[in-house]
Amino acid sequence: MPEEIPLTFEELQEKAGKLEVVETLEIEKSMIRNFAAAIGDTNQLYNDEEYAKGKGYSSIIAPPGFFTAAVMSSAFTRLRPQMPLGRGVDAGGEWDIFLPVAAGDTLTNTFKFVDVTQEQGSKGMKTFVKFETTHVNQRGELVAKSRSQLMRF
Repeated sequence: MPEEIPLTFEELQEKAGKLEVVETLEIEKSMIRNFAAAIGDTNQLYNDEEYAKGKGYSSIIAPPGFFTAAVMSSAFTRLRPQMPLGRGVDAGGEWDIFLPVAAGDTLTNTFKFVDVTQEQGSKGMKTFVKFETTHVNQRGELVAKSRSQLMRF
């Protein structure tokens, strides 16, 4: 495999705000049930379809942690083919979840590279690459939004 040649800070600045990848994800009952089992959550909303329907949902719903672990995978992973970065570490993220996700939902996930900044660190320059991801369901409703950043050194 050829060695990845990282983009310079200036090259990243040129790409900021211009790169995005859109993916569609169909949420299946087994995804939700397996995730709930993996985290040991026995809430009936995540396992029992009749119970969830009785509470007003169309099917079982996903626990909130499902988003961060199963759906909001790294924007960097999706965008990396278009923007080689070299080495880096996760520099934090935040998530806003607006609506529940139910089995049968189809999410359109838009991963965007939004900004890049630099600051002097004790061992040299640090580059912060920032991403934003939106998650919209089949009804056009914004279900969640996440912001993340990677620190390259």
